[in-house]
Amino acid sequence: EADEVVVYLRDLHFCPDLLKNTYRYLETLDTDSIEEMKNAGKFEVIKAMEKTTRNSAIRAVQDKGTKFETPELYQIYAVYQRIASPETFLVDESQFNEILLELVPWIEWRSDLMQPLFQYAGKGNQTLSFVEVALVLSYCCKGPLRERLQFYFQLHDVNNEGKLDEGDYYRTLDALIRSFYSDKLYEADLRTLVSWTFEEADTDSDQKISLEQICTLLLPSVTGGNTTAQEENEAQLGLLRHFLQQ
Repeated sequence: EADEVVVYLRDLHFCPDLLKNTYRYLETLDTDSIEEMKNAGKFEVIKAMEKTTRNSAIRAVQDKGTKFETPELYQIYAVYQRIASPETFLVDESQFNEILLELVPWIEWRSDLMQPLFQYAGKGNQTLSFVEVALVLSYCCKGPLRERLQFYFQLHDVNNEGKLDEGDYYRTLDALIRSFYSDKLYEADLRTLVSWTFEEADTDSDQKISLEQICTLLLPSVTGGNTTAQEENEAQLGLLRHFLQQ
């Protein structure tokens, strides 16, 4: 029976359903049988299938424009593979939260973001694929400052008004800065920065500010042009650090 499984795997290039069925079959084997199969080289084809599945999934993420490097995607895939349902190779909200807590430790202090992140990634679906998980992790953990600010702004703009009040702006900044500096965050700094932003940017006195107003004040083009995107991002991060230290 084990020989038949290996033959079928050898004849197919990529078949997730067969891989799932194979895993279910392997779960029925005892330790001695598994060791015997390992010694006979029966698992080599299965390992090749796993590698093909992983590489295909990672290429699919890269085709979507992720900011993660390939080694980082390998790490994310390993965590996802361990947590995802063996039946569907998808994750539900609880499993997604488990992935978040392992890969984004600071989310423990912002657990209110877990559900919005899941909803953002799934667009209403009840389960997520590896590609969807990797992409939402990329949005919240990678990329330049302005892109991350836009992402967290949208996440907190629950009514799609295009503006945030002081509370939502505070939470947006909190998530943004945690995504860069993790535990190097002081509440007094944020409250001062939030108050100052509203004093300077809320020109129409409606107690709300737009993304454009925030970027104009906090993230101006500070390098004068003729610079790379990375240099511009580093300069803006330096300016944000300066604001936080005031």
